[in-house]
Amino acid sequence: MKLLTVSRSGSSLRRPPLRATGRPRVRAAVVAAVLAVAGGVFAASSAGAQGSPGDANEVGSTAEPADGEADGASAHELPGGAANSAAASDTVTVTIFHTADAESKLLADSEAGLPGAARFATALRLLRDQAELSGPTFAIATGDNLLPSLTLAASRRGDGPLADSVALSGLFDAIVLGHHDFDYGPGLAERYISGFDPPVPFLAANLDTSGEPAFAELAEAGLFSRSVMLSRGAVHVGVVGVVAPELIRASSPRGIVATALGAQVQAEIDRLRTAGAHAVLLAGHLATGQQEQDLLSRLRGVDGYVTGGGNQLFANDPDADGCSGDGSEYPVLGTD
Repeated sequence: MKLLTVSRSGSSLRRPPLRATGRPRVRAAVVAAVLAVAGGVFAASSAGAQGSPGDANEVGSTAEPADGEADGASAHELPGGAANSAAASDTVTVTIFHTADAESKLLADSEAGLPGAARFATALRLLRDQAELSGPTFAIATGDNLLPSLTLAASRRGDGPLADSVALSGLFDAIVLGHHDFDYGPGLAERYISGFDPPVPFLAANLDTSGEPAFAELAEAGLFSRSVMLSRGAVHVGVVGVVAPELIRASSPRGIVATALGAQVQAEIDRLRTAGAHAVLLAGHLATGQQEQDLLSRLRGVDGYVTGGGNQLFANDPDADGCSGDGSEYPVLGTD
């Protein structure tokens, strides 16, 4: 589980002390990224709190806003035609919580260190309540929400929403699809998406779903799209979802095709910018860190990237929370 925070070209970025831990494919871990929106520029950086459900620790501090007028710093029209009333000196703290690879681990398992979905939901809600004292929050899940297991097998035999949908309802503002979400085919993925109450948008900019009529119906209902604009008051954050192009080899998507990453992703970024996004996040479920870096090097206008699915360890303290071995620091910073 990683967060790559990308600074817009021309802006300055200060990195505060961080203590974020992680391990590859951590089940239902929570990471918080704190960012600042100042005069239209998404300028600040991240801090983290991660662990098993119910064991998330601290939420970090906010970086300083960009100096000068970076790309996109001028006031612009917001969705619905409302003018951006925030002065250049105003700063809004926005906290992004992200998690990945829940993989149908709904039940507590003390031997595996998994407190379960109920404690995870409680921890996330408490963290969001705390963070919202400083500003708006958003929560994003980045793929592999489902995995063949005893709990999923029992749930899929019945009628109505899957247990995974019920357990995670009301927690996330957007969810990215991963390859394991198609292990039982598009039919179960559609049932999973439809079972959320309240509904939540599922994202994947590089999925061609024209071969699956059920997904066309999801799109018409606003439950599946390439991207989404998330809003809290006058703050608007765009989120673009991506999934690994190797989907056909990794799972059973049937008539759904994962296309190469590139132009269609950039088009969504540009569209969200034009629509008035103060910041654009890329939320992905790709195979490797190198694939992520290659994609980011070809995109412009990305302020942050949160992802899951890889097997790389990103942790400032590799020995914390049961981690061991060398790993890259969290977060990774760069420029576009």
